[in-house]
Amino acid sequence: MEAKRDRRRRDKWRMKQKALRFYPHDQRAITADYLAVCSCFTCGNPRRNLWESKENRLTMQERRFLADPS
Repeated sequence: MEAKRDRRRRDKWRMKQKALRFYPHDQRAITADYLAVCSCFTCGNPRRNLWESKENRLTMQERRFLADPS
């Protein structure tokens, strides 16, 4: 069983390698913790997309709350 610290280091290294594949110009891989570096429609929160209807943007919990008759 590996220690938690070793796991975190290995995961950080893996995420940095993935960031370098997506953004090769970023040599320090500062985007490793969050690969979505912008808020455009492909990277951002899908609930904020304007082309979807308001019903599709609600979470399942919000839909249940609105549908509850009591």
